[in-house]
Amino acid sequence: MRVDKHALSVTTDAAGAGTATTVSPLNGHVEEVRYGGTILAGTATFTLTRVGDGGTILAYTATAAPWSRAPLQPVHSSVGGGALVAATGGSALADRVPVDGYVQLVVANAGSVLTDSVSIFVC
Repeated sequence: MRVDKHALSVTTDAAGAGTATTVSPLNGHVEEVRYGGTILAGTATFTLTRVGDGGTILAYTATAAPWSRAPLQPVHSSVGGGALVAATGGSALADRVPVDGYVQLVVANAGSVLTDSVSIFVC
């Protein structure tokens, strides 16, 4: 299985907010989102979304760096209900988040005028 790494470099403004979008469309499933820096951590909020439909890939708040997350989305049955491990209760099933287009990172509460990057791994 091929895994591609895409880095999103983001610079925050005086209020500690910043936005970055991938330079090319991504296609596949998001395996991992990783932040190895330190300057955007602590109180920062990271939100990663698909630009085309606005679907959330990852929303992570008040982070301590470094961090790594493997985002999952709920799996639904053919009638739209949440799929469970057992027919009568159990844990909800989840699967990797698909992406087919541009991805946007929004950072908030990160500190004034800082630059760092977040990596997205897609296969």
